[in-house]
Amino acid sequence: MDRNKVRKQAQVLRNKRLVREHRKLAAAKAKNKAQVKDKAIKMPKPQPIKEVRRSILPTPPPDTNKAKRQKAVQAFMQNLPPRRTGGCGGCRRRIK
Repeated sequence: MDRNKVRKQAQVLRNKRLVREHRKLAAAKAKNKAQVKDKAIKMPKPQPIKEVRRSILPTPPPDTNKAKRQKAVQAFMQNLPPRRTGGCGGCRRRIK
């Protein structure tokens, strides 16, 4: 047997082995998938919540002095007239 024939024979055998291994893996994968599907079907459905108790609902935070001050500042800032910028866009100083 010349070299090429031997190499070809080795390639054929290798391919057969690879195909066998691939088939085995694919079968295992399919079996695993089927098991997972069975498990998913058997899981119980979640029960709807019949009533929500008042204590569970979040309560709004109490109005502290800090919060009141922040609200006042925001209102003040909204009422200010828009600032005018002078000169080119690069000039950061604002003309009031």
